[in-house]
Amino acid sequence: MQAVLAYRNDPAVSRLQGWPLPFTEADFTRLLDTKGSPTEAGWVSWCICAATNVIGDIGLRRHDEAEVGISLAAGAQSKGYASEALAGLSAYAFGELGAQRLHAGVDPANAPVIRLLTRAGWQHESTAVGAYWHRDHWADDAIYALSRTAWEQRPTP
Repeated sequence: MQAVLAYRNDPAVSRLQGWPLPFTEADFTRLLDTKGSPTEAGWVSWCICAATNVIGDIGLRRHDEAEVGISLAAGAQSKGYASEALAGLSAYAFGELGAQRLHAGVDPANAPVIRLLTRAGWQHESTAVGAYWHRDHWADDAIYALSRTAWEQRPTP
C-alpha cells in the first residue's frame, strides 16, 4: 500500500492523473474493493512490479469499448515497464476479452504517455478542448485509440 500511496501522491506522477489528492489509505482501500471483472463493465486494475516492488498500475475499463489508463512511479519511468505492461494488456484485451478497440484519454501535456501510445501503434483521433475539470482548471482530452485490425497488423519484434 505504501508504494502505491507514494507514487499516486508524487506531484511528478499525479499532476496529469484524475485521482483525488491526496490519495489516501481510504482511496487505496476503495481501489482494492472494486469487485470488477475484465469481462464486465467497470474498471479492473493490475499492479506493475519490478522484482518485488509495486512501481505502478495499469487499468482497463470495459463498456462499449475498452478504456486504458496507466501510471508509474517517477523512478520507474523510461525503463520499458509501461511498454511491457501496455503490450500485455493489449494482448489480453484483444485476445481473451475479444475487444474490438482500445482507447485512452490523455492530457496533451503528458508527452511520455503520448510517446508510449504512438510507439505501440495507437493513433491520435481527436482532442476535446476544455473537456473536463481537473483540480483547478479545464483540461483538454486527447483521445488515442488502437483497433483490433491495427493491433493484428502491427510489426512484431
